[in-house]
Amino acid sequence: MLWIRALAIWALIMAVETCHGVLRTLLLTPALGDLRSRQVALPVAAALIFLIALLTTHWLNARTNGARLCVGLLWALLTLGFEFGLGALLGYSMERITQDYNPLQGGFM
Repeated sequence: MLWIRALAIWALIMAVETCHGVLRTLLLTPALGDLRSRQVALPVAAALIFLIALLTTHWLNARTNGARLCVGLLWALLTLGFEFGLGALLGYSMERITQDYNPLQGGFM
């Protein structure tokens, strides 16, 4: 049951972050440019994820620190898979996708 709940929460996080990314692209990027809009959106994204995790902690019912760590690792791996898969689906090269993970090149994915 823990893993089903962890997957459900992760899906919620991805849905919220997808909406966040769309709103950033539509509203912030035209006004601030790509790099600056990503810089502004990064702490907002972190706060949204933290809020979702905080609000769902009791329902998740991960009782031990080990279980919580495993859930966090699962979320991280699923997110990487989602982002790389979405990038490939959108036709981005692997170089372009990995660039989004390099803060020195403006990547704040």
